[in-house]
Amino acid sequence: MKKSKIIIKTIFWPVLLWIGQFAISFLLFLFFASKHPALEGQALTKAFAPFIETQAYLFLLWNTLIFLPIFYRKYKKYKVGNNGIGKGDIVSILLLALPLCVSLNLILSLFTQNAVKPTFSIIILLSTGVIGPILEELSFRGIALEESKKLLSKKNAYIFITLFFAFSHQGITQIFYALVMGSIFLFIKEKYKNINAAIICHISVNTLSYFLSFFLLSISIPYKIFVSCLLFVLFVLILHKQLKKT
Repeated sequence: MKKSKIIIKTIFWPVLLWIGQFAISFLLFLFFASKHPALEGQALTKAFAPFIETQAYLFLLWNTLIFLPIFYRKYKKYKVGNNGIGKGDIVSILLLALPLCVSLNLILSLFTQNAVKPTFSIIILLSTGVIGPILEELSFRGIALEESKKLLSKKNAYIFITLFFAFSHQGITQIFYALVMGSIFLFIKEKYKNINAAIICHISVNTLSYFLSFFLLSISIPYKIFVSCLLFVLFVLILHKQLKKT
C-alpha cells in the first residue's frame, strides 16, 4: 500500500498539469463546436486550431494564478535545501545548455514536415518560455523526483524522471528533444542542488527555441548541419570541463 501511494504521488502532479491543459482545451473545443454547428470532423478540427491560439491567454492565466501557487507550495513542503547560485554559475549553466539547444533545434528541424513560420505572440512566449518551464521543473524535477527517490535508488529515480518527462511530449522529435534537454535540466538541478538553476536553464532554452522557430525555415540544410555539429562539439567540450569540476 505504501509503495502504491508513493507511485501515485510521483505521477500525480505532472498528470495534473496535463489534465489542466486538456480540460481548458476540451472546454474551448465544446464552446467552439457549439458556435459552429455546421462544421464536422476534420473541418471542425482544422478551424479550431487557429481559434485556440487566440485563447492562449486563458492557459497563461490558469497556469499562473491557479497552478503555479499550488505547485510551488507543494514543492516547498519537501524542504529541499537550495544552495546559492551566483552570476558565474548562471553563465556556466547557459554556456552548457544553449549551444546544445541551438544544435538540437537546427538538426531536428530537418525532420519536421509541413512546418509553418509562427506568428509572434507575447502570450505564447510567456506561456512556453516562462510559466511552462517553471511548472515543469516544479512538477517533474521537483515533486515527482523527490517522491520517486523514496521508492527507487537515486540513479533509477533520475532515469525514471527523465523518461517520464520525455514521454510527456508529443511526436518523435519532441520526445527526443525533451529526453536530451531533460537530462541537462536534471544534471544542472542536481549539480547546483538548486531547482532555481534548472528553472533558469529551462526558461532560457525554451525562450531561445521560441525565437529560433522564426528563422529555422529560412536556413539552408547544409548550414544547419554544419552549425549544429559545431555547436554540439562545443557542448561536449563544455560538458567535459564541467564534469571534471564535479
